[in-house]
Amino acid sequence: MIPTYNEVSEDAVKVKLFPFSLKDRAKEWLHSLPPDSITTWEELEQTFLDKYFPLGKTACFRNEITSLSQFDNGSLYEACERFKELIRKCPHNGLPKWQIV
Repeated sequence: MIPTYNEVSEDAVKVKLFPFSLKDRAKEWLHSLPPDSITTWEELEQTFLDKYFPLGKTACFRNEITSLSQFDNGSLYEACERFKELIRKCPHNGLPKWQIV
């Protein structure tokens, strides 16, 4: 069952609210797309990721995440904070959740 709010799907709500999460060039890019060219959340998500997170960039983040180590003089806390920051920067990294936790 698809969650709805006043008979509007969750995906439709996401598509409508997404522009408010953008600023500057990203917002300009979104408004430059042809009207009604994106109608689903999946289309919007993929189009945005293709534009701002090409496969090479995502692969670099994934490599950084999987090869992260504690610096010689660094604390475990600092390493954990760097790890969390990388995950925040690239939540679509493709790594299984069990590997991230």
